[in-house]
Amino acid sequence: MNFQILEKSQHENYLDLTSNIKEVELFLSKNKVLKVEIDSKLLNLNQKLYGSTKKESVLIQKDNLKKMMKLFHFCKKFVSLTKRKKIDFSGEFYVENLSNKKNNNDFMISSMLEIQFNTKRSNRFKRAYEVACDYLDRENELNNMCNFIDGKCEKYRNLNLGKNSCCASRCKYFTNERCMEKSLACKIFMCSDAENRGFFFDVNSIPVLKREFGFPERFLSAGLLFNGEAASIKQLKLLKIICLSIAGIVSIALVFILVELLILLI
Repeated sequence: MNFQILEKSQHENYLDLTSNIKEVELFLSKNKVLKVEIDSKLLNLNQKLYGSTKKESVLIQKDNLKKMMKLFHFCKKFVSLTKRKKIDFSGEFYVENLSNKKNNNDFMISSMLEIQFNTKRSNRFKRAYEVACDYLDRENELNNMCNFIDGKCEKYRNLNLGKNSCCASRCKYFTNERCMEKSLACKIFMCSDAENRGFFFDVNSIPVLKREFGFPERFLSAGLLFNGEAASIKQLKLLKIICLSIAGIVSIALVFILVELLILLI
């Protein structure tokens, strides 16, 4: 199943995904092939994810996160339902006015469904990292955040400096052209000039990271600057193992404490 979100046609009939779940089940029982519509308001495509300040952007992204997680769980439930009932569903969802979207929530939802249903559990962490990188690239391009002209960003054009980007010369991936390495921390990072224009990414409000990463991994992911994809994922996975080990030790310790307390009470 290849998950996509496509432009809705005015000449087709669609199942409204926002319908009551019983109505959806009834529709599925009578139809083997279907096209499914997602309301653009539900997908929040008409909302830019950035305000005029960093503070506004944080609030907007937190609100968007709630909407995306709610929609993802609804879509996940729907796809599971089609699988259980053996309905011929292609994985395509349709939305109005997609060509005029103001964010990349369509890419985010379809990618999260792809991770959920098409990706092995052992590969989900890596795939989530890659999706987050691609999502941030798409947001940068859609909003022209750095406003590159002749290879130079707006900040360095205004300062009349020869430097082309925020990249540090000590980084082994350093280039005067666009960096092709998937470094999540570098893509999350925005200079003070961009932040003052409201362009800021809150790592805790990126839906795929919220879904697949724990808080410690999200926190660390924003600090691994100048790291390539392989090195970053290795460190993040190591942190995840350490956190799970500590949680396991704490749980065992709590069990022993509770047992001792029960013995004393008896």
